[in-house]
Amino acid sequence: MTDISTLTGQTMGGLFQLRLPQLQKAAHLLGAVQSILDLVDTQMSGWSDTSDLARINAAPLLNWVPVPKEMAEVVALGLKMADETQGALNICMGHNARVYGHGTNNAPLGGTAPASINPTIALGLDLKNLRIQRRMDVLLDLNSIAKGYSVDLVSAYLKTQGVTDFVLEVAGDIYATGKRPNGMPWTVGLELPLPDKSVPLRFVPLVNCAIATSGNYRRYSSSKNGIAGHVIDPTTGQAMDELYASVTVIAQSSARADALATALFTMGPKTGLAFATQSNIAATFISRSADGFIEQGSPAMFDYLEKQERVGT
Repeated sequence: MTDISTLTGQTMGGLFQLRLPQLQKAAHLLGAVQSILDLVDTQMSGWSDTSDLARINAAPLLNWVPVPKEMAEVVALGLKMADETQGALNICMGHNARVYGHGTNNAPLGGTAPASINPTIALGLDLKNLRIQRRMDVLLDLNSIAKGYSVDLVSAYLKTQGVTDFVLEVAGDIYATGKRPNGMPWTVGLELPLPDKSVPLRFVPLVNCAIATSGNYRRYSSSKNGIAGHVIDPTTGQAMDELYASVTVIAQSSARADALATALFTMGPKTGLAFATQSNIAATFISRSADGFIEQGSPAMFDYLEKQERVGT
């Protein structure tokens, strides 16, 4: 569409895309957006030996390690979400991820994945003095929040620049605000969890909120022992092997949507849907059945979709 500017780049092992109505200064935003995303990647990347995350994981136990403000905020949110989801989100699963090859060199370490440890016990966080302490032999892993957090940072920056209509995607995490040039809301595709192609199940209007999807269908490894997805089940410490399944969450912030999608995916459809219903989370669960795929949504998700339909979307 000629009335929409699209800015793209690379970050966090994937791509980002910013779409907004054509503005004279649109191209000038790209450098600032890239800088913000690079900042988060430099601090929180699990694939770099030189990130702040790697520095924390390499520090001796009980040593307090100074950290940037952004990283302290993400760890604080991770600990909060661990408590809120009753342990379904765990930011201390780095050892487990590396066992299955989801680490700095992508080479499986093999061996037995360690048991899950409560992150609120394993980590010390001093927000006032911006420092973190590993109290137990765990490795910090912020992949379940960092992408969403970067979306929130960029979105906040764009709004300070007077940009009120845009949709931003960072490696699959999306935030949209305002409207398209034709006055209609931005829409995003809710895809079937298929590893080799993109098949939209429906298109969802996104109005001043974020959407994130968790699943193993695009990031997994195969071996003689079967499928090992990148999502780790905190209750067992093992990589989840369900390939044809996903959870999508809509929330006010991208970091929260990112964290909740991961947590609900680890819970599974039955427990996750019950938790989303009880907690008023807008979530959709898609899983494979003998006849194709089953879509189950929480009441909050149905309420959101009905509200958008009522206002003419």
